[in-house]
Amino acid sequence: MGEPKPRECPSNPIGVNNLDSKILTLLDIPIERKSANVFEVLVTRQTRREFCKLEVGVLAEFLWYTAKTARIQRRIPPPDWEHRPFPSAGGCHATQILVISPSHGADYCGFYDHCAHGLRPIEVEDVLATVRDQISEVLPIQDGTLIFLAADPSRISGYYTNWESLVWRDAGVLIGGFSVVAEALDLNFCPLGVSGSEQIGLMLEGTTYLGVGVCILGGRRST
Repeated sequence: MGEPKPRECPSNPIGVNNLDSKILTLLDIPIERKSANVFEVLVTRQTRREFCKLEVGVLAEFLWYTAKTARIQRRIPPPDWEHRPFPSAGGCHATQILVISPSHGADYCGFYDHCAHGLRPIEVEDVLATVRDQISEVLPIQDGTLIFLAADPSRISGYYTNWESLVWRDAGVLIGGFSVVAEALDLNFCPLGVSGSEQIGLMLEGTTYLGVGVCILGGRRST
């Protein structure tokens, strides 16, 4: 991969991957939580591979603390600069979150809307069984929620040359953040050693989205 460099004159390729559904399911805003000690969370954090079904409110809480847009600065050309809990190259946040969530129904798949704090469903029911089977070959999903990281080149290629390594670094930062927030919320979390490219190709056929990571999130059994 080449060395990324900011473009002196940004271009505007954004919009080629516009999959926004007209349907938006708003998620609950978390109630104020007792502060967690980040150092204690880091000490107790570990990968856990047993996944119970999440309540919708718990998934909403996880997405809020990992990916909700807190501040936007308009810029031309788009995308706008955004501040979210974890950093991204140029504030572009090219990595989008796609969830397959049994909390919302057996065949539910949707993009997380970072600004509205909601889910926008996409119609991929015909390939979901194949996607689940492929991921289950890596690790049994059980009743967990699948999280795919889908990088949208159109959100970053206009601002950087040789942008490819930036989306991988963004994905790594985000997965690390997922693991810490999951532990703070007493959830089980496991990143998988696959990119998800094949599954993203099935679900988002006809787009230029790139698979840059797959994780499983689930509830923790009471002890």
